[in-house]
Amino acid sequence: IMRNIHCVTALNWVERFVELRGLQKLMEVASEMEEYKCESSMDITFSTRAIISVCLAEIYKNVYYDAAKEKFTNTINEFIKDKLLSPSTESKVRVVVVLTTLIFGPIEIADAIIFKEGMVEMILAMAETDDVLQEKVVCECIVAAMTKYKEANVFICRGVNILEKLYQSEDDSIRVRALVGLCKLNRFEASTRGCTTIELFPRGATKELAMVCNRFLINPTKEDMRKWAIKGLSYLTSDTEVKEKLIEDQRSFKRVVQAMIELAKTNDQSVLYAVVTTLVNLCNAYDDEELIPEMKELLTFALSRRFLVRHGKLNSIKFVSNRRCALAKAGVTSALVNLAKTDSKNCKELIARVFNAICSVEESREMVVEQGGTKALLSLALDGTDNGKKEASQALVRLGLTIRPEVAFPGQIIMDVIRPIMNFLNPECSIWDHATLLVLCKLASVNDNMREHIFKEEVFQKIEGFLYKEDHNLRCASITLINILVSNREFAIQYFKQDNSRVKYLMLLCKDENQNVSRSAASALAWLTAANEEACKKVFDSNTWLESLRFLLINPYCDIRERGIIIVINMMRSAIDVAAKLMETDIMELLRALSKNDTVQNKELAFIALEVAAERERREALLNMIRLGCDKARRSGQLDLLKIMQSEYMAKCWSRNTTELSSTVIAMFGSLREVRYFIRLHAVSCTGRGSLPTGWNNQP
Repeated sequence: IMRNIHCVTALNWVERFVELRGLQKLMEVASEMEEYKCESSMDITFSTRAIISVCLAEIYKNVYYDAAKEKFTNTINEFIKDKLLSPSTESKVRVVVVLTTLIFGPIEIADAIIFKEGMVEMILAMAETDDVLQEKVVCECIVAAMTKYKEANVFICRGVNILEKLYQSEDDSIRVRALVGLCKLNRFEASTRGCTTIELFPRGATKELAMVCNRFLINPTKEDMRKWAIKGLSYLTSDTEVKEKLIEDQRSFKRVVQAMIELAKTNDQSVLYAVVTTLVNLCNAYDDEELIPEMKELLTFALSRRFLVRHGKLNSIKFVSNRRCALAKAGVTSALVNLAKTDSKNCKELIARVFNAICSVEESREMVVEQGGTKALLSLALDGTDNGKKEASQALVRLGLTIRPEVAFPGQIIMDVIRPIMNFLNPECSIWDHATLLVLCKLASVNDNMREHIFKEEVFQKIEGFLYKEDHNLRCASITLINILVSNREFAIQYFKQDNSRVKYLMLLCKDENQNVSRSAASALAWLTAANEEACKKVFDSNTWLESLRFLLINPYCDIRERGIIIVINMMRSAIDVAAKLMETDIMELLRALSKNDTVQNKELAFIALEVAAERERREALLNMIRLGCDKARRSGQLDLLKIMQSEYMAKCWSRNTTELSSTVIAMFGSLREVRYFIRLHAVSCTGRGSLPTGWNNQP
């Protein structure tokens, strides 16, 4: 019906629906009760009346004309009048059930019916009969009115005394319903201040009533009572003494949590909200300023009558952590996983808050992972309200901080969590940025696939924003993450190509007073200079490049010195002009000093750097000799001499096994085929093997 109801202009769907007595049939279904069965009863589920409420509201919303609205109203009035013509209790009960359904649907229609002459009196009189069924439906009708009406009216004001009476009933199912209504009473405090006449919650009553709710909740034979019991607990658990009482007996508490899991599987939205609210209360999952409106109403009412104990030592970090841990041990993650399947974004936010609260206790995190909480958290972090997504992302960060990434995020999840965790970063203002960066560092350290996935998220600009912060921890974590990402040669090249001025800034960071920042910056620079020759040239763009290299080479920390030496080696092995410029400085003297110092752990690496520098000088000398010989042979026209020189010089190049040098000589002599011919001849004559030197087959 709801899918087709919008076809108003084309098909006059609503008008035809009313004409064909569809509305009367809906009202018949709306008057059915699961508790009351007779021969003519229809089978309904716990969701039937809720669906009909929404359906009736949609139908009424699509009635545009006054005449059509009048017909709609008259149809419902006729149904009510027809039921009231019968003096039977069943008829009166059905009328009240229909009114409750209408209150949650087209409330204007319900309003018009309730305030007809004699209707309020009839409803309130039913509460005086001591008939449990009549008391139940009246209580539910009053609670519905208190939920939906924005202002107090005669029905609500007179209903207060009824709720007080029903709260003292010997039937606990009636007491629970009355309690829920009384908790909503504070919405109309100004209008109902003089209505209450008794002390509703004497000292200790809340704990007693919570235990009553507990008993009904763990009783699988009374499904309806379980629903109202959890609604009662959703209010009562605002009392810290009730919270502690609930978790006192772990065995009983596990049964309560199991009951919540079973209720969550019913997909009843009203029950879902009550379950989530109870869990939020138990683990203090929101701050006072973030309380949902209904809980604010409850707390104001409860605290004004001093029946809830909210502050004090029971709300200290120790007690709150114990409750959260108790929830985790009782298997609450399984309940949250089922609850997270809801379509309600507001409920998803509350579920994410509970997850985050439980994950705040380190010893609970492994239990969350073991019970499948990671996948549910991922879905909550990707879909929901902004606050809900933040809460879920924060919970994922907590898991990643203390549990190995492969364990915390199994399978494909390890890839999928990157985006929500990245979205959780906020360079403008967030106390969680440091922890988030650390988790990203752990994820990036897993393998190249993870680094590739992070790289594709285009994270560098966001991460680099933290390099300019005054907070050393943020700067260190961000440069560490960059260092891990560029450890992959391909990503190092891409990182440099995206913005080649990054090398200049890394040179500045190498001199940072924080050794961790300096270490990571030097390491990142080492990866970049190893991957890209152009990066070596860009080192000189920094005005302080020489001071930075000196700072690294004379640093008291051996791992920082090591990174400095590797940067020098990379620069020596790059372009000739880069090596020449570097050799004109005192860097060589510093390397000689390191290589001769027996107390320096990097002695061997410094010696390698000097060997690279010496090799560079020998290459230059050899190339100069080749140039002079070639020029002399060409000028004199001695072609035979030139061929002999080709053979001898290429043999020298091969003995050095240097691709760069061989390429230079090839450029001098011209034809690659001729060069290969002479080299092969020399190889066979000298060693007896006719293969080319390593790497020469790949020369362009």
